[in-house]
Amino acid sequence: MPEKVWFSEARERSWVESKIYRAKDLFYEAGLDECVDKGDYSAIKIHLGEWGRTHVLRPECVAAMSDVIKREGGRPFVTDTTTQPYSHCCSRINAIVELITAAYHGFTPGSMGCPIIIADGFAGEDDVVIQVPNGNILKESYTARGIAEADTMIVTTHGKGHPMTAYGGAIKNLGIGAQSKRGKYNSHLAMWGEPEDHMGWPVVVKENCPGLKGCPVADMCMRVCPVDAITVKEDTVDIDWDKCYMCQTCQWHCIIMATSALKWRDDYWPMNQIAMSDAAMGTLNNWQEPGKEFTKYRDKVGQLTYLIDNDQMCDCVPWADLPVAPDIGTLATKDIVAMDASCVDLVDQSPIGPWSVADEKGIEVGQDRYELIQDYSPRIHIKAMEMLKAGDMEYELVEYEPVLTNENVFKWAIDPARTSGDMMRPYFARQDMIKEVIERFGGFKRVPFDEDWPKRAWKEDYWKPGMEKAKKMVDEVKKVFPLAEVPEK
Repeated sequence: MPEKVWFSEARERSWVESKIYRAKDLFYEAGLDECVDKGDYSAIKIHLGEWGRTHVLRPECVAAMSDVIKREGGRPFVTDTTTQPYSHCCSRINAIVELITAAYHGFTPGSMGCPIIIADGFAGEDDVVIQVPNGNILKESYTARGIAEADTMIVTTHGKGHPMTAYGGAIKNLGIGAQSKRGKYNSHLAMWGEPEDHMGWPVVVKENCPGLKGCPVADMCMRVCPVDAITVKEDTVDIDWDKCYMCQTCQWHCIIMATSALKWRDDYWPMNQIAMSDAAMGTLNNWQEPGKEFTKYRDKVGQLTYLIDNDQMCDCVPWADLPVAPDIGTLATKDIVAMDASCVDLVDQSPIGPWSVADEKGIEVGQDRYELIQDYSPRIHIKAMEMLKAGDMEYELVEYEPVLTNENVFKWAIDPARTSGDMMRPYFARQDMIKEVIERFGGFKRVPFDEDWPKRAWKEDYWKPGMEKAKKMVDEVKKVFPLAEVPEK
């Protein structure tokens, strides 16, 4: 039987249709509550987002998972990992700047209702090595210790594009986002092969480099290298491969800031997707019993994705482009493969985001949208994950629509036990006490009021001159912008 993926659309039209309420409902509809036992330390794995980015998940979206985990007796914590130095000014390079960035986006213990933990330690070196015997490329992954030591995990994902993996969904949230620093280098194939093979290593296109005499950021190009392996000469660039640690900083710097003299080989991108799936499988193997089929990890790991703010870029970048698709909705399941497969299908079937890169490229509804934007299909890594027996690309989409009832209105209210009137009742009672005190001690004295004055003031001082002024304004606008005639009722 195909795995069920529960889906609730993005539109909100009543008291019970908030995306926050829908996410909590889907947590139960999809059986994610079954992953959490009383007392479980429960990781809520998210992407904290880069400094300057505005398309990250809203704090309320993440706090929703904290709320329902606590309702089930779990002890939640929101978590992410430090990142590679993939640009000249990363805001998540160590735990200090990442927590500052988290607060900048509204992710604080107060707003989450639980702690926020950088899972791979201060600089990204704290991890657990997990074997991936059936890995397509990688045979082990390096999962951040703060995630590996959790009893359970709810992978809470912002579905969006990604410049390297085409789509950044639940698989990417684990295959890159749950890895330590060396785990990220591993899943980015930084350590794969030799420099002359160029798999993951910088491809140097010397003719693209104008050198010191032509590149305005040549000095920065040398400074971004942590081991001084780059030398920019008068009219070209050299790399000392014996020094190179393959941190990939120079490649991103050159592509974003300069001339793409340092880049990747073309077949790197699909290989990177496949390696990412291997790393994600390693993280899931943390909850897998040896010899069990892929369904075992689902006892302790659930998936919830918000398919909103569908930017072509990942939350790793410090900007946000126009969405390539409108807000689509929220999805929940225990199958990580079915989750990402359903998300990219929904994006492909949705209208094209106006003025977006998808609109600019003339992409049509039904085409592989992220492939046409990023050059490689995201279904490469989704299929690779299926081959690892992590789940199934075949799924059944179950649409969920909350019913407007009094019970549902109160279910996720801030105080489900009392109405607003109940809350106000004691205040009104106190007002009566104040009235009594005023009357006993004199208080305010009531005086007769000229009953004719309000009518006269309204008509003569306000209504008539106000209406005359408004009519003149309408006449002035009509001279420039002819207005449609309003039919008489």
